Amino acid sequence: MNEFINILLNSIMELGYIGIFILMAIQNSIFPFAMEIVLLPVGYLVFKGEMNLLLVLFSGILGQIFGAIINYYFGAKLLSFFKSEKIEKLKTTFDKHSGFFIFFMPGIRPYSAIFAGMNKMNILKMLSYVFISSLFWIGLVTVIGYIVGEDENLVKQYENYITIFIILIVIFWIYSMRRKK
Repeated sequence: MNEFINILLNSIMELGYIGIFILMAIQNSIFPFAMEIVLLPVGYLVFKGEMNLLLVLFSGILGQIFGAIINYYFGAKLLSFFKSEKIEKLKTTFDKHSGFFIFFMPGIRPYSAIFAGMNKMNILKMLSYVFISSLFWIGLVTVIGYIVGEDENLVKQYENYITIFIILIVIFWIYSMRRKK
């Protein structure tokens, strides 16, 4: 493994589950980054027996929920400051699709709680979406890290396939929604 991965693994081991909570909260709020950066090495640590999968899921999901709550209230306040046609169009799109799938879409997922706040979505409904999508993504990426172990190239290979697969599902879903009309 390269030096960056070793530094990341050592940092995660030092911070432990609290570090996963903090990083997942940051990832899902103020500074979105690819969660794979953290969770693939965490999966490797689970593989080595140095971390527990259930505690990784628990701390990661709690971090994602905490970050989503911050973004939700930020979105609610943002709406009161900005009234524009673009924001109204975003709200309409979010309403039309119930917001559920937005919580699963790579790249958009960290911002979904902002849209929920702007839309004044019921916070418990939003949190249930965050919980389900976080369980899916954190579980998936951590398990891939577990399966792949030390082989970084294999990690990259799986990451690309999974991203393509998810994008195809989203495209199919959007196409089927438009076709119903």
